Amino acid sequence: MPAHLCCMTGDTVRSTDLMSIREMCAAFGVTPRTLRFYEAKELLFPQRDGQKRLFTRRDRARLKLILRGKRFGFSLEEIRQLLDMYRPGPGQRAQLERTYALAQARRAELMRRRSDLEAAIADLDEQMRWGERVIAALGPAQAAECGTPRTHDATRPVEQTAPGGVKGRDRCQATPHLSATCSMSSTMC
Repeated sequence: MPAHLCCMTGDTVRSTDLMSIREMCAAFGVTPRTLRFYEAKELLFPQRDGQKRLFTRRDRARLKLILRGKRFGFSLEEIRQLLDMYRPGPGQRAQLERTYALAQARRAELMRRRSDLEAAIADLDEQMRWGERVIAALGPAQAAECGTPRTHDATRPVEQTAPGGVKGRDRCQATPHLSATCSMSSTMC
């Protein structure tokens, strides 16, 4: 049986017994605070034996779904709605259709985010390639003067073209990370 459904104790595997908070933490890789938080949010309903919390198979299944929902980017309220919708019986098809619709919407959002990240990475790669060309054009002696890779002297245009097609001195104003360096003084650049 997978570790997330049971607790390993020595050589025995317990999947039907109640689990303590410590066993739940070990089985799911969460903290006691996390379990208490989910209990306070009424996502988990452990049994109580005095101060001791005892988690049932149902709690373990719910925690598995909570953690999966968090990994997929669902909010706790969305996870609560999904958990509350699931009740075996005559309305199960409608519940599953609603769950499937929510999953489709979440997937579309994740795909949009991935597209945004890919565009940001492509922009950063372009800036880095431009920076490599400028550093190479300056040569090692000029770049070492500031102790950091040097961009260019604001009083002297450089032949390289920044992304966006801006040349020479105007490039400093068009590229924010260069304008602060180049506007300070020619001794710093």
